[in-house]
This record gives sequence, C-alpha cells and structure tokens, in this order.
Amino acid sequence: MSFKFQITTPEKIVHTSMADSVSVPTVDGEITILSNHMPLISAVKIGVLHVKHGKEEIYMAVDGGILKMDKGGLMILANSAERADDLIEEQVRKAQEDAKKAMEEKRSGTVEFTQAFAALERETMKLRAIRRSRSARGGSIGASNIGE
Repeated sequence: MSFKFQITTPEKIVHTSMADSVSVPTVDGEITILSNHMPLISAVKIGVLHVKHGKEEIYMAVDGGILKMDKGGLMILANSAERADDLIEEQVRKAQEDAKKAMEEKRSGTVEFTQAFAALERETMKLRAIRRSRSARGGSIGASNIGE
C-alpha cells in the first residue's frame, strides 16, 4: 500500500509522488516510513533520502529539515534537497574539493571553518546520493573515493 510523499524547500517543491517506503536520515537515526505509519514529527539531518514506489527508486541529498507523517501522507520541509539524477558528478566533486581547500585555509573553531565543513558535508552527501542512485540502477560507479 502506498502513501502520498512530498519534499519541499523554501524555494520549490522538489518532488511529489506516491511512495511505498521512504527512508529518511533523522537526528535519531535513519527511519523508514511505510503506509499507515503512526503520526510522527521528526527533525531531518543531512544525509541521503531514499524513496521507493513499485520498481522506481529515487535518491536525494537532503540538508536538514522537518518531517511530518499523518493520515495525509509524508511531508518533508527541507533546508535543501536535490535529486541524485539532477546532480552533475563533476560539479559536485569540484565543490567538494573547494570545500576541502577552504577548510585547510581556515583556522579550526572559526565561523569560516565551520561553514567550509558544512559545505564539505553537503557535497559528500550529494556524491553518496549519486552513487546510491547509480548502484540501484545497476550502473557502474567506477573508481570512487566516496565514503559510506
């Protein structure tokens, strides 16, 4: 049995569909929402979100937010969310390298260091989403240094 799923950012509705299950990274650990899940509100943390509906699987990189599950379905209000299929791996890898360099140039404990660290974490999650999406389709990911 499926349920309505929607993920929204301050800028746009990222995805709306029916879902059989949605796995979400929360501050209490990863949870999987199925239809008829008990009502729930939880804080979403940075990570990879996984949506299944029939044979379709969608992966997204999310950067925190709030989820609400009720009889109407699952709604996630995310700070940012990007579908893995919409990401360009080369651009994400460059942004990840830029964030690493920025961290090396900043002193630990400064606002700039913290911002660079957060950027590195976001780009790493995007790469993980790309890898998981590719793997689910049976595609080759080649040589990769993406940590799990």
